[in-house]
Amino acid sequence: MEGTLRGLLDYPFGVGLNMNILYLHESGLGWIWVHNVYLQIASDLGVFPGIIFIILLWKLTAAMRRICSSPASSPNLGLVAWAVEGSLVAFALAAMFHPAAYHFYFYISAGLAVAIKEMARGSLEAGHASSIREGGKR
Repeated sequence: MEGTLRGLLDYPFGVGLNMNILYLHESGLGWIWVHNVYLQIASDLGVFPGIIFIILLWKLTAAMRRICSSPASSPNLGLVAWAVEGSLVAFALAAMFHPAAYHFYFYISAGLAVAIKEMARGSLEAGHASSIREGGKR
């Protein structure tokens, strides 16, 4: 971990996609992986993309929380959002101990979160449109 943090100071724009292992080897630390997704992304792609990744994870988790707690969303959509939120939280915790930045675990959950967010937005717009129509009939 110390070698990766040193690499962030030496190369704030990153050492290249999945190249942190080469940087650590050239630093004399051997052929080891950094076992932290956040450090892996930041050391490979740079500090700014690392911050963007954390913000993306936070925003998706917050969106799933809003959908779960929204009385306007359908119960089934709320349950699916709850499950995806659990997956995102589990990934956020496991990411501190696992070098899986480019594996599919996060990207499947993120894709599901974006789809659920769009479905919730669509159902809210449809509900708003039907309430306007019902109000106009009275």
